This record gives sequence, structure tokens and C-alpha cells, in this order.
Amino acid sequence: VNAECIPRGVEFQFSISLFEDAVDMVDELKDAIDLASQNGIGRFKSIGFGRFNIETIDEKSVEGLVYDNYNKIESDNSKAEIRFQTPLIFNDSEEAFDTKNLGDMFSTLLSKRYNEICVDRLTKSSSISSTEMRLIPEFINRYSYETGRKDSRLSAGIGSQFWSEVDETTEDIRSQLAIGSSFGIGLWSNCGFGAFSIENWNEFR
Repeated sequence: VNAECIPRGVEFQFSISLFEDAVDMVDELKDAIDLASQNGIGRFKSIGFGRFNIETIDEKSVEGLVYDNYNKIESDNSKAEIRFQTPLIFNDSEEAFDTKNLGDMFSTLLSKRYNEICVDRLTKSSSISSTEMRLIPEFINRYSYETGRKDSRLSAGIGSQFWSEVDETTEDIRSQLAIGSSFGIGLWSNCGFGAFSIENWNEFR
């Protein structure tokens, strides 16, 4: 049997976001992670594969996470450098994405994700006047239990950068950027895709 595997000793980390009633499941989630570490994850765990050691489990409230990212965005600066920490998948297609209207596309992705998370305070798309990008193309393959088949998408890979300029750094755009950086934007963002950091806010390249 040939199988692709991760060798012993490789470190990894992951995050899980809990909302509404699921917040009460924190202790059960910790127990599940502990059980998975002992029993293993992935294929062949029945013969001892996929076991791991837990170094730390950090808890942070959703409000605290978003607030930290919100404070990184200066209200008197309309220019931002965004670097993707996980691949950004623009659309539900295996074909190349249109990069002609990056500003409109990016503002739509930001407002859409904000409205998915903050359903009690909906916002409209903010006007992004210009966007430059340094794209690292990456083809993503995953198996979907929903469709029962493999999904393949072209993405902006980890490390892809966008330099955006807005007409005015309003509370809405700061909130949208904070939500997007915390929980990702674009397709599959609920599975951890499209998360980004906001860096070098004072310098527009």
C-alpha cells in the first residue's frame, strides 16, 4: 500500500472557532482533541499512525480576537498590506480568476464575510479605490464529504500579498478587515481558508 504521510516530529497548529450555543462545548472539544491525540488521526490510526502530543491549547474570545486585529488598523491610514496565511479561493470554479477588478472583488469578499459573522449589524461593501497584488498561484485539492467527490480550485497561495487603498478608513472597513483576518474570506473560509494578516500598514508599496 502506498500512502502519502507526514513524517514523525513535524509540528502543526490549528484553530477552531465556536459561535452561539457551541461556545458551551469548549470542555467537550478539549476532551475530543485529547482523545484524538491518543488514538491518532488520518488513515491507519488503528495500527498506531497519526498520534501526536499536545503542547498548548490557548483560548481567546471571539470579541478579543477581532478586537486585537481591529486595533492593528490605523484609522488615519487608508493604505493596507495584506498577506495571506492560508490560501484564498476566489470563486467556485477550477478556472483562473479575473484580476481586472480586484478592488471591487476584494471589497465584496470582505463585506460578505463580515455579514456572515455579524448578522446583527450588516454592512455594505466599502469602496477600494486601488489594489495591487503579488500572487502565488496554488492548486488546491480536497475531498468534500458534502458532494462525495474531490474538489479542485485555483487559489492565491500562502504568502500572496494585496496592497489596497480605500477612500476613507471608516469603522466599517476596519471591522471588515478585522473579521476577515480573524476568520478568512472567500470560498471555504469556514474551513480555515482565506485568513490573512495586516502588515506594514504605514507603508504602501
